[in-house]
Amino acid sequence: MKTIKLIMSMSVMFMSFIFLYRSMTVDGLVFTMEPFDLAVFSWLIGLILFLIAGTMGVTASQNDERKINLTTSYFFIAAALVTLIFAQKTMPAILLIIFSAFSGALFLVGGLMMEAEALDLNWYEKKSREMSKKKRAQYQKSARHQNSKKAMQNDTYLLGQASGRKNGRKIIAPFFVTSLVVVISVTAGLVSYFIDQDSTSQDYSDYNQVEEDYGQEETVDVYEVGQTWTVENDFSISFTAANETSYRNEFADFDPAQVVVLTYDYSNLGHEKDTMDLYISAVNLYVLDEQDEWGEIYPVTELKYPEEIAVGETCTGAQEGFGLYNASQEVWVYVEVYGNDYEYYAAYFWLPVQAEVDV
Repeated sequence: MKTIKLIMSMSVMFMSFIFLYRSMTVDGLVFTMEPFDLAVFSWLIGLILFLIAGTMGVTASQNDERKINLTTSYFFIAAALVTLIFAQKTMPAILLIIFSAFSGALFLVGGLMMEAEALDLNWYEKKSREMSKKKRAQYQKSARHQNSKKAMQNDTYLLGQASGRKNGRKIIAPFFVTSLVVVISVTAGLVSYFIDQDSTSQDYSDYNQVEEDYGQEETVDVYEVGQTWTVENDFSISFTAANETSYRNEFADFDPAQVVVLTYDYSNLGHEKDTMDLYISAVNLYVLDEQDEWGEIYPVTELKYPEEIAVGETCTGAQEGFGLYNASQEVWVYVEVYGNDYEYYAAYFWLPVQAEVDV
């Protein structure tokens, strides 16, 4: 039991310094009170109580006094409660709570068992004294019987001492094994939970980064009909028209309020990839109507569809159809192209919707 307490206490002291170092470096916590941060302040107090408890535990592990063992348990329990209630639930905080609770319970039960063992000895001593009084009249004339009485008293006292220690071990051993199993199970569950939380947080962070990058699209260049967007040594593109059409495809997934045919030209100025040469099609285009709703690619027949072109070639008069949810007199076309080495490029084109075109 003493060895277990000593190992736990030394581990706690070591963990205290590790948590403090991690908090100031990896987690970036600054233990200042301006402005006052209850979570940071509570984490600092929890660490201090944790360190004090570990230091006292080293002493208590080699001392059989009930008071010092119970005091040590109180510091461990205080560290667990302060961290649990007020500090942020980071992985170091969770580990501190688990170790504090387990160590506090270990020292608490150990201290209480010391008192219980002392009570057992007093009880046996009292019983032996009562027995002595009863037997005193019977054996007072015989020295042999007197010696037998003393021997019986000693045996009774030793029996009480051994029985008290045995009872203490019976209580401590199951408690320790059960607590150890609970701590291991809870730790494994919390580690798994926080790994999932870290993974979710990372995914959410990546999502926010994508959203931020997408938000930056509003700052990209804007072009009009006939203007050319050029990416040096890669590609260029320009739109010549956005025409309305009355054509409707009976096999389309939805019935648009308006169908617009985009006509555009693009040139390969040095765009080279392993899979294919330059090919700017409907998958690179996004159409936004006047109500700020994105349209969908619409299957319009008999159009001049875009072609894959090699370096130095130009595709003229390429067409793609889009269905809009709201009839509009002008549209915004967002163009995104992954150039050489899959570098991302984007631009907007503002196009007035022109008269109907027959298809």
